[in-house]
Amino acid sequence: MNSWGGNMSAVGLDSGTVYQDGDIMTPSCFEKMKGEVLHLLGQPESVVVPVRKKSKPHFRILSSAPQAKRVGKSEDSDPTHKKVINHLSKLFAARHQLQITTYVFGGEKREEQIIFKNHDSTKSQASQVEPRKWWTEARIPLDASRYIQPDLCGRSNTNFMPLKSEKSVIIEVIQSHYPDAETFHALTVLSSRNFLVLFYFVEKEGWGSGFSRFSTPALGLVSIRCTYWLSDGEFFKNGERVERHNENDDAWYLRISTRYFDSAKKKKDEKSVTKKPPANPVP
Repeated sequence: MNSWGGNMSAVGLDSGTVYQDGDIMTPSCFEKMKGEVLHLLGQPESVVVPVRKKSKPHFRILSSAPQAKRVGKSEDSDPTHKKVINHLSKLFAARHQLQITTYVFGGEKREEQIIFKNHDSTKSQASQVEPRKWWTEARIPLDASRYIQPDLCGRSNTNFMPLKSEKSVIIEVIQSHYPDAETFHALTVLSSRNFLVLFYFVEKEGWGSGFSRFSTPALGLVSIRCTYWLSDGEFFKNGERVERHNENDDAWYLRISTRYFDSAKKKKDEKSVTKKPPANPVP
């Protein structure tokens, strides 16, 4: 990386002012430059500082990186997708506690089991609720060159990074299409970094489906039942881990998408045709 360059233009982060390297020798411009973060024009990932060298004033590059690429696409054009995300966001803002449940099969009948509930890990009593911060389509870095923007993401307010005991939660709302291979693999990587990733299937014009549904069973509590999720780098259906049989990434995604995602989407779409749109839920 070059430490300096001639004939460069820089932009002030706060003011949006475009500075030429020749402006560095102008006292009034130089004072403005010193008062804000500067990056090279067209390179928002970079940071530069002005150097007042009479023979050659220039911007010295402190850091520079190629513009990161987004992994995955959004369902922004689908009204049901947008409606569910907005409603869940409002619920999470109004209610501090989240629990995630799933059906467990294998006994005499199916049972609904809690698999996640947020609490304040700094308190001795697990019953003490820890508020969470939620974002819609927040950027989550995967590496230096890629990031992902899931539909919803929430994290602990008391931990800077997600912990095994207090995971961050990602919710991917699925109406018109489920994650492609690159997105699925990226979400799998995040699940190995203490993110719990939920695949929330929703019927057209609905609020959920037979595979995922939310409710507000108590004051201050949002409960989400989910059939499919990722945790610790592994894929789950209800209360059972789906075994990966030495498959490479392409073969693994092909099995998950055709056997589970395709099936879920087909079944929920069939119900969408026969059911009337439900009334708006009450937060």
